[in-house]
Amino acid sequence: MMNLLPFHFLYFEVGAFVIDLILMAILTKAAPRKEAYVLPDLEVVDMTPWKYRKPVIAVTFILLVGIYVLFSPLGLGG
Repeated sequence: MMNLLPFHFLYFEVGAFVIDLILMAILTKAAPRKEAYVLPDLEVVDMTPWKYRKPVIAVTFILLVGIYVLFSPLGLGG
């Protein structure tokens, strides 16, 4: 199929996103809420922090940097 417009589909997506942002800003200014919206907290999910979160974040970050270095010109990519 011939491409009629020389635009990548992501250019269209960015344009649609910007138009949506502008439209939401205009509608928010035109008809603001009378009172602020408060999200109801039903307390269905336990939100206490996981005790292993910091070690898992550290290991994930170290693995990320290690894989980056491995495939960079310093490692196998060189």
